[in-house]
Amino acid sequence: MMEGLYSTALSIKELSKELFLLLKKMNLRITVAESCTGGLLSDALVSVPGISEVFPGGFVTYSDDMKAEILSVSRKSLLSHTAVSPEVSRQMALGAKQRACTDIALSTTGYAGPDGGTFERPVGTVFISCAYKDMVVTREFHFEGEREAIRRKAVRNALLLSIDALSGKWE
Repeated sequence: MMEGLYSTALSIKELSKELFLLLKKMNLRITVAESCTGGLLSDALVSVPGISEVFPGGFVTYSDDMKAEILSVSRKSLLSHTAVSPEVSRQMALGAKQRACTDIALSTTGYAGPDGGTFERPVGTVFISCAYKDMVVTREFHFEGEREAIRRKAVRNALLLSIDALSGKWE
């Protein structure tokens, strides 16, 4: 549980460009499965000129039905763990990677507020997963701030999680 691994990191635009250059250098493709970020992660990626070389597209799956139908997230997991859980975040990343036939996939799911959240998982709780090679890494964050700030922090940390994966920091 963390507020954010990289609170003093580069801007989202700089991180998106860094990720693009890594993907291009490694000849890899990426996709995203977004819930709480609602397309903001895709927007960050497509702000980089040439991104279509490595980003065929992504999925904004805000409802449980869309998560199940598009990303093959287990309805049992959605019922027993809720959409805001490490289990669902992991399944979203794996489902997106498989559906888009990419090398790496990111997922975001959480409570951006101002409503939602539970006692156990209050507003600001976000799970971010990255599926790469045969691994899936899921991180839990507890961000503070207004809805848009929480969404931006989720995007920044998703980008950094993927950069770490590609840079070999998981191995």
